[in-house]
Amino acid sequence: MKFLPFASLLFLCSCVATGPVPVVYKVGSTGDQRKSAVLDCETQALSKVPRAMASAVTPAYTMPSNVQCYSTGYTVSCQEYGGQTIGGNAYSYDANQDLRDRVTMQCLANKGYQLVSLPTCDAEQSKRAIASAQQRMPSYDKIECVVQGGYALKQ
Repeated sequence: MKFLPFASLLFLCSCVATGPVPVVYKVGSTGDQRKSAVLDCETQALSKVPRAMASAVTPAYTMPSNVQCYSTGYTVSCQEYGGQTIGGNAYSYDANQDLRDRVTMQCLANKGYQLVSLPTCDAEQSKRAIASAQQRMPSYDKIECVVQGGYALKQ
């Protein structure tokens, strides 16, 4: 399973997300404790697995060019089409990102955290959401959905 870079990992989903979102989870933890654990583990992982920037080029394909000519009396007109190159774009990436994400996950697991997927709250559920910064996280089976900075409990 491939993880998103942890810098973009959402503790409790973004408002624009739909469907399940990854949540750093530990029964009894507060939002502040989860944020602190992720920051600590990301920092440790970065020191153990430093960035290794690399560059690559996307595959390129050049469409063949075609020329069509028409004659009308003494006049010949030609039109060329095709010949465009598609792809061949250069980009850079961190070759160590996947390993660093695994090291971060291992660190979180050692602290008792896990990454779980929870559904995003709809508008009605969001009204019942509890801000989780200082609230202790309940057991997984009691959480109905998550919103930015909180979660709603099953009724």
